[in-house]
Amino acid sequence: LLSTCMQRAKKEEKVVIIATNDQRILPFFDNLIVIEESNIVLQGTPHEILYDLEKKTKLVPNQLVRFILELEETFKVELPHIATVEEISRFTSNREFYQEGN
Repeated sequence: LLSTCMQRAKKEEKVVIIATNDQRILPFFDNLIVIEESNIVLQGTPHEILYDLEKKTKLVPNQLVRFILELEETFKVELPHIATVEEISRFTSNREFYQEGN
């Protein structure tokens, strides 16, 4: 339902404001504002927000984002910070991925 509403709003060029702590919906938005203790602490694209969330706030990104960040650090690669399970599976099943990391 949310996906349908967001697609319609984008098509109609409408501004949508949602207050949530559900990080699963972040990919639906072009720009995010993170408010912590009544202060704006981050503003940017979902990629920028998820990358800086744990570094600049007391908030913790979801498990998939944490996994992506760990892959980047371990294998010295840059990955999209919003990725589907299928995208991560394709990346990790690539034999070159493991050879580069060793």
